Amino acid sequence: MSGRVCAVLVVSAVSVAALADCPPRYEVTAVVHGPDCGWPWGFASVIPWALNDLGHIAGDWACPTADPDAFGWYGEGPIVPVDLPPGSMTSTGEDINSADWIVGTVDIKDELGWLAFVYDGKTTQTLGVLPGANCSRGQAINAAGDVAGFSGHNVTADPPWQAFLWRDGEMINLGEQMGALKSRAYDISANGEVVGYRQMEEDGQYMAFLWDPQGVVDLGPIEGGYSSSAYGINNKREVVGSGLLTDEGTGETEKHAFYWCDGQMHDLGTLPPYENSLAYDINDSSVIVGYCSKPSPLLSRAFVWADGVMWDLNELIPPDSGVYLQNARDINNAGQIVVRGNDELSNTVAVLLTPIDLPPTDLDCDGITGVVDLLILLGEWGKTDSPADFNQDGIVNVRDLLILLWHWG
Repeated sequence: MSGRVCAVLVVSAVSVAALADCPPRYEVTAVVHGPDCGWPWGFASVIPWALNDLGHIAGDWACPTADPDAFGWYGEGPIVPVDLPPGSMTSTGEDINSADWIVGTVDIKDELGWLAFVYDGKTTQTLGVLPGANCSRGQAINAAGDVAGFSGHNVTADPPWQAFLWRDGEMINLGEQMGALKSRAYDISANGEVVGYRQMEEDGQYMAFLWDPQGVVDLGPIEGGYSSSAYGINNKREVVGSGLLTDEGTGETEKHAFYWCDGQMHDLGTLPPYENSLAYDINDSSVIVGYCSKPSPLLSRAFVWADGVMWDLNELIPPDSGVYLQNARDINNAGQIVVRGNDELSNTVAVLLTPIDLPPTDLDCDGITGVVDLLILLGEWGKTDSPADFNQDGIVNVRDLLILLWHWG
């Protein structure tokens, strides 16, 4: 293992024990609705898929009687439809980079199939297809404008879908480079590293891969399982996704989120009582987002994973927020999370969450420093190994009391 320690291994290394024991907290910064579809439909459903470091969102929206259309949302106001080529019938927005370029997929009348596109805020460029294919789907874009996705045929199995990297106007067949029978790419890092899954032979299992110009790394199956698929990568070469395994008690197939770092695959498990989980993204602080679900009844809840613990995001926002968080889709390096959710009227909405900085003296994890924290500190007085040792000088004493009073309220 390299000198970098994977986040899944560092729970005991968090410097302030009080914060290590407190769950993160988030405020609901925005609830983004779609356009009004008119009576009796109400607001259009909004499906967010991506978030950039500016807090801007890409996704797609649809009224019940229409196909979805790609949109961008730029921090305030309503969603903004992507300006698509003439004849466009339906589209999806899959990712947005730091320059607000949106990548996605569009279905154009009289074309044979879906085409990947990049929208730079002024014009939309379709990216074409791999040789022999008639479809492509754009999944991710980095700051350099490199695009990852997959291309194949929408009618026949020949050629099969293969992962691609689009760079400088050229679509590179990554699946062919990897010797894969089938492959798909879902994310790309700032360094141009691409992740997804590949199938190497007929009837073989799908396995997550990490590709860069130096070669490809097979991430292997999820810990204790038999397959894997990668959906997100950060700029520290850490990868998340999901894999299949068999429940030892019931014999049923389950899907669990994974975290891959330094050659090690870690099963993140699920939130009780959910049976399945999937991780969509990871930021450069190794915070992971996704969702947990169970098939009967069909339910899902968004999660965030940090410092070795998976949390239900619904329990980390104020109880009067008026939203239910189903699926956390993306996280940026400021720690903001975009979630597919429902408002109080059951409209499907995009929810933007922003982390709340907890004071280091919040010993009871209620978000403020107050009387309870003072009483906890006094109970820890004189101890040499305590979360109340705020200045970490080896003992709880008057210096720690002064720090607590400084953060009061």
